[in-house]
Amino acid sequence: MAYESLGAFVRALRDAGELATIDAPVDPRLEIAEITDRVVKAGGPALLFRSVRGSRFPVLTNAFGTQRRTAMAFGAASLGEVEERLRRTIDLALPPTLGGKPVDFGSPSAAMHAGIAYLPEDRQRALLVEPLVRFTDRTITDVDELLVELEQVRLLGYATAFEELEQGLIAVASPIRDLSGNVVASLSASGPVFRLERERIPALGAAVRAGAEEISRRLGSSAG
Repeated sequence: MAYESLGAFVRALRDAGELATIDAPVDPRLEIAEITDRVVKAGGPALLFRSVRGSRFPVLTNAFGTQRRTAMAFGAASLGEVEERLRRTIDLALPPTLGGKPVDFGSPSAAMHAGIAYLPEDRQRALLVEPLVRFTDRTITDVDELLVELEQVRLLGYATAFEELEQGLIAVASPIRDLSGNVVASLSASGPVFRLERERIPALGAAVRAGAEEISRRLGSSAG
């Protein structure tokens, strides 16, 4: 931890000019909330109420109301620095196994294609080791041909699999991104060919893409 106690953090906020101290008596039921709400909306400092009616303890509010104060809590200059620390701690490399089974990055599933389409080409080639397994007569087994398909995924914003993984199955998938814009998952929809004609795929792809973008937005991503 950057600070040994909350008191130490409060002192750091004061030293940084990020704390306002209120000595006047305040009501804890509505008054503190009202004052804090106004200060937060104005982008103001953290607030330390020293005289709270009915309480022996002071109240600290808005301590993490700005990116700067949030970064200070981690002992960092910015949230970008915090992110970089996390990246050094957590291995973000694609896992070689999933559920104890080897991951087949050449799998002709729409979800897998949506996941690897946004990797650099050298990384894609490293993952797509020939010979690619053929599941049906529609499976793309040539790496160069698959790379062209992945480029189309980037253009459309979603991947499709027309009976490439399983005979009679059509699937559509779109990437989900995290706060940094990295693809971390995918949203997919699938169904039998007699219900999902090719003519319906663009509309389905647009809907899946919109859903994936909304999930990404809620994860903090601004990438389109």
